Amino acid sequence: MLGIVLTINGKAIPINLLFCSKQGRKNTDKPSLLLSMLTKLKEEFKKHDLDITTIPITMDSWYVSDPLKQELHELGFTNIVVVGKSNYVFNDGSVKKTASQWKKEIEYDSTHWGINVPAQRKTLSNPTFGRVNLLFFRKSTTRAFYLMDFSSNSLRSVLQVADLAGS
Repeated sequence: MLGIVLTINGKAIPINLLFCSKQGRKNTDKPSLLLSMLTKLKEEFKKHDLDITTIPITMDSWYVSDPLKQELHELGFTNIVVVGKSNYVFNDGSVKKTASQWKKEIEYDSTHWGINVPAQRKTLSNPTFGRVNLLFFRKSTTRAFYLMDFSSNSLRSVLQVADLAGS
């Protein structure tokens, strides 16, 4: 199932659900299905004078790519945040490490970025995602996470990032 939900005050409201076969089976291309669903939702919301593209979107990172990011921008979605996985590899031009290694080795700062947890922003590259801004943050002394910012203009960290990544 591929679903799009609208979250308001912590409550998830399904606004579009699509039953589809598993990725890799038959003609399932989940990025294309997602774009089709978002296009239809955009058209339906526009009928009621609502611009759904102003709502920030998040998604699972397993089928996100630089081409999908560009297509979402062309569709009008400009604020896109994706929770990353620890095994993704990123490089800064000279050093190549997994996200879990970056999370352990960067210096977190609790006075920057305007958020409620120690954080650090880095611009790194990945063959699948292209050049992307990553926001690393610590929810506790032992738990660190990161978000990939696929927005057309880099988001400033005014979000409560601890809430975005879940508990």
